[in-house]
Amino acid sequence: MILSELDRKRRTMVSCSIIELVHMYRNGQIATREINQLRVRSIKNYLLDNALTKNIYLPPLVASSREGAAPNGDPIELSIIDGTQRIAAFAQLEDSILKALKKGEEKVKQAYELDSLMKDSSIAIQVFEGLTRAEESSSTWISI
Repeated sequence: MILSELDRKRRTMVSCSIIELVHMYRNGQIATREINQLRVRSIKNYLLDNALTKNIYLPPLVASSREGAAPNGDPIELSIIDGTQRIAAFAQLEDSILKALKKGEEKVKQAYELDSLMKDSSIAIQVFEGLTRAEESSSTWISI
């Protein structure tokens, strides 16, 4: 069997809280691809529609790390290969939650549920180390 170059790269699975992921994104620790606002809105609506029942499924993110790892083993900086739209949706959702909580809108219960869900939930990230820019941009990745 012939192994592809990607099969030879070191990869790990890490779990990151959604809130931590949003903070890393806002602090510039996560590089993302181009944002498709229609897709982000679709993901955000999916999260809003299913927040109260907590019937939400999101596949793991796929990322590349060139910076190595922090002392706890987590990547210091990530370049997102698959998951840009989900991260943007989480960030926009956090903004919406904060606005709803401050204004006392009628959707306050939903906002509290979403806030709790984002604080208590984690998402898996498959991290490849040492990918080239060409490998990150390869057409074999599906960006959602």
